[in-house]
Amino acid sequence: MSQRGPTDELAPLPRVEEVSDGIYAYLQPAGQWGLNNPAFLVGSRAVTLVDTCFTQRRTQALLDAVGGISNHPIATLFNTHEHGDHSWGNFLLPESTTIVGHERCREGMLEAIFPGVEWGDIVLRPPTVTFADGLTLWVDALRLEATYAGPAHTTSDAILWVPSAGCCFRGTWCSTAGPRLCSWDR
Repeated sequence: MSQRGPTDELAPLPRVEEVSDGIYAYLQPAGQWGLNNPAFLVGSRAVTLVDTCFTQRRTQALLDAVGGISNHPIATLFNTHEHGDHSWGNFLLPESTTIVGHERCREGMLEAIFPGVEWGDIVLRPPTVTFADGLTLWVDALRLEATYAGPAHTTSDAILWVPSAGCCFRGTWCSTAGPRLCSWDR
C-alpha cells in the first residue's frame, strides 16, 4: 500500500524491522510530514501496539503490516502522547483493544482536530486506561515499564521501556531526526 502526502505524491513504503525477539519497529521513511515510527510486540496470544498513525490510510497500512507478522489480535495499544501522528488511528482497532496512555494524553486527544488535511473518517478514541507517573504492562513474561516523561515534546509524553530487551519506545520527544525508536544493548 502506498502512502500519499497532502499533495498526493507517493512516499517510500514503510518497512517492518525486528529489533529484538518478537519486538518490531514499523519504519516510515523520512520525506513527508506527519510520519512516526510505531512498534509492536508479539506475544503468544496477543499483540501490543505502540502508537498508531496520522491518517486512516497510514494506520491501515500499519495494521496490515502487523497482520503480516502475526495473526494474533491487538489486545493493547500504548499511546506515547496525544499528537495525531501517534493516536488518530486508534479508532481502527477493535473495540476489545485496551488503549493505554498518560492521563494528559487522554485530555489532549479530546481537543479539536485542526482542519485542512484529508485525515479520512477519523473518530477520536482516547485511552481508556490512564496513569499519572508509571504503569507496568506485560506481554507474556516480558515486562514493559511505562513512565511519564513530560513535559517534553508535549505535556503527556510517556516512554515504554522493555528492560530485558534493551528497547525504549519514546514517541517523538528528545528527537530531531531519525527513527523514534531507541534500542540499546542489554
